[in-house]
Amino acid sequence: MLELQKSLYTTKQLFAKLDRYVDYYEHGNWKNQRVLILGKINLNLNLEDYPFQIRQVKDIVQFEEALFS
Repeated sequence: MLELQKSLYTTKQLFAKLDRYVDYYEHGNWKNQRVLILGKINLNLNLEDYPFQIRQVKDIVQFEEALFS
């Protein structure tokens, strides 16, 4: 899943979106899925709270670095 975020989400909006991803995952719709959030970073997430991998990058340069790291 690639999340392109043009506007800065509130903390509440971001958690609501991630909660929907967790529900999707827990219903067996994902297997070994990852979420990449590309855009303005307004919150450092505790990545261990999620049953899938999440990576946040602020721009295309960090995205390229994430691909090759």
